[in-house]
Parts: sequence; structure tokens; C-alpha cells
Amino acid sequence: MRGKKLGTAKGNLNGWKQQGKKDTNLASTVDKADVYAVKGYNKNFRIMTYSEEHSYVQTAFYECTGGLPLSEGRDFFKPFKMAGNVVSAQYQSYSEWRTGIDQLHPVPDLELINTLVDQLYDARLSVHEGMDGQLGDYDNDERYRRITIHLKDGTEVTLIIIKGGYIDYGFARMYFQIDNEFATQLWDALSPI
Repeated sequence: MRGKKLGTAKGNLNGWKQQGKKDTNLASTVDKADVYAVKGYNKNFRIMTYSEEHSYVQTAFYECTGGLPLSEGRDFFKPFKMAGNVVSAQYQSYSEWRTGIDQLHPVPDLELINTLVDQLYDARLSVHEGMDGQLGDYDNDERYRRITIHLKDGTEVTLIIIKGGYIDYGFARMYFQIDNEFATQLWDALSPI
């Protein structure tokens, strides 16, 4: 998955200095690691770090989702290349995720996950501000599921499913609203835990 090497993260970000176009030492908040483009992805969207120490390999992926012009879910999710590339999915409850329990439940119905991807592409968008009051407290097992979708290229996309048809992703500060009927079908498939 490693594409072209972009530089080396130094883990020394303590202020801002203009980064030169040809600089290979990259100020960062991550530990020292080599930074690469990810094969098959635009380097302005997804990069990865790779480090090896005592035969232990550590990788991490990073996406830049800020600055994307958004009018529907497709604008946000298309760069992840999920459509037609799902190989499996797993989910867990809020308490399993919050307490670090390594309990993941498989989703055997890949048709359901492929429909979820289609729904994400067609999702209506709502900014977090103002919606939190409408959605109420979903930090509980009755209204929250975390689902990880595994793709053919080895990457993953992790989403938070909120009962009632809302999807949250990372730091997007955006809710993606899917069809109510499908949202109920999805929720029922991810319950009980």
C-alpha cells in the first residue's frame, strides 16, 4: 500500500513554520515515522506513516477531509473508494468501544453493507452545530453502534451509526442522514449485542 515516500515525520510540532515544497523532514504530532502516499489514493486526501523497530511494523492512515466542497454524501465518501470494494464489516456497541473491549461482531450480510455505502453516497448533510440537541444523547448502547468496513485494498472506514438514521465519521463535524426505512433495517441487523 505504500506509494511514493513524501518525507519523514519528526514528531516535533511545537509551532508553525512554512513547510517548503521540497522539505523531507515533516513537522508533526505523530512519532517519528516515514510518510508515504497511499497507492490508489490522491496524496492530498490520504497518506500513511510507516515505521519499523525491532521487527515490529507500525502503520497509520490519515485523511484530509477538510476543504472538500460538499453538497451530498457522495462528495465526502467517494475519495474513500468504498463502492464495489467492500470485503467485510464488523460492529460493536458503545460500551464495547468505550471500555476498550476487543469484542467485534461480524456483519454477515455484505449486501446490507453495500447498500449502506450507496446510502452514504446519497446521504443528506447536516452540520453538527445545532443537530446535537435534536439527536440527544447517543453515547449509550441503545442508540450507538460503531461499524468498521474493510475494503479490498486493505484500508478500513469506521463509522458511527446513530439510531434514527444518522451516520458520523471522525472529525468531519457533519452528520450524514440516510433513508429511514433502510436505517431501521441496518439498526435491526446490528442488534442485539
